[in-house]
Amino acid sequence: MELSNHDARVPEEKPKPIDVGTVESHLTLEYFDDPARWSVARKTFIVIAGLLIVFNSTLNSSLPSGAASYIGDYFNVSSKFQLALLVSMFLIGYVLGPTVFSPLSELYGRRIILTVTFTIFMLSTLACALSNSWPLLLSFRLIAGICASAPITVVSGVYSDIFPDPETRGRALTLNLIGTTFGPVLGPTISGFIAPISWRWTFWISLAFAGFTCPFVIFHPGTYGMSAGVSGMAFVPLGIGTAISGLLFLVYDRILRKGKEAGEKWALDEEYRRLPLACIGGPICVISLFWLGWTSRASIHWIVPMLAGLFYGCGIELTFIALLNYIADAYAQWTASAMACSTISRSLLAVLLPLATDPLYGALGVAWASGLLGLVSLVMCAAPFLFLRYGKWLRARSTLAGMPRDGLDGRLGG
Repeated sequence: MELSNHDARVPEEKPKPIDVGTVESHLTLEYFDDPARWSVARKTFIVIAGLLIVFNSTLNSSLPSGAASYIGDYFNVSSKFQLALLVSMFLIGYVLGPTVFSPLSELYGRRIILTVTFTIFMLSTLACALSNSWPLLLSFRLIAGICASAPITVVSGVYSDIFPDPETRGRALTLNLIGTTFGPVLGPTISGFIAPISWRWTFWISLAFAGFTCPFVIFHPGTYGMSAGVSGMAFVPLGIGTAISGLLFLVYDRILRKGKEAGEKWALDEEYRRLPLACIGGPICVISLFWLGWTSRASIHWIVPMLAGLFYGCGIELTFIALLNYIADAYAQWTASAMACSTISRSLLAVLLPLATDPLYGALGVAWASGLLGLVSLVMCAAPFLFLRYGKWLRARSTLAGMPRDGLDGRLGG
């Protein structure tokens, strides 16, 4: 619920600040600008800053992928399991970080958490570029991942603070999720082309982009015999599919708005605000996985399985957009903590999957391994349909979902 100057809960007399060391956290909105009432220009700056910070995080997560063989040669590491740790150690950070940073951002402010973690993230990336031992490199990848996890959840909380309107907030979160997907897509492509010059440039490029982002942080209120660079282009269809999902979101948003204006019953149902996109995205993901598995063979041109990524990118992003927006709508002021739970559960699987990829595909082959993932996805894509049917019942029994959007208390400060 948005506070106003006439809110009955605000006393007529301006309360005196409480001096307990961190006075800011105890001041009421009488002393702070209400983030929901900030200017369009200020909100636009915050959205752009959030996109850049998140993109730094997700780009860095996958950058070593295209340089793994060169890094392995330098450190005399040939085990594929060990090389997978370049990504997995970073993703372990995605599991650990949100449990700390999200609650802290709700207590002490989003800005201080984003500033401190981004600074340590930059220093850790610098240390990765200068590392001369394998254990040291992995250690700094872990630290970088822990700090890079902060924007994944905290930025969503920022958007929730400044956009009380679900439609506007949904568009901002959609842009954020698209940015989240483009980072891992571009990472292997960039490092695949730059690593032959030096694997260290993989991290120097990440550091350079982080440097570009710094002002925004400071002023924030298979295998086809391809080269590493060209094989990284296999991720491009994922990015295109992601962009298409953003357009589909806008189309559905317009259909929903017209339905509300016409007073159609389905458009007034909270679950129909987000979940139908996930009901479309889930089956698309399943189809794309079977497409990938059963077209990845020498008798079929490599472009055919690569194009499966177009549908996978679209399907997975539609699912992300729908479910994460659904979480934001349901938990309102507790969005950052709710997103943290979501990120942790995803990241736990993301840590393990790179370690299981080679054994899985080595044992079953591309067709059956992709088919197995398709079957798992088929089971999981039932979730949005269940929420569509029972979501209202579940939310009614939650102690946090649907709470008023009050008590911001300067969370964007710090």
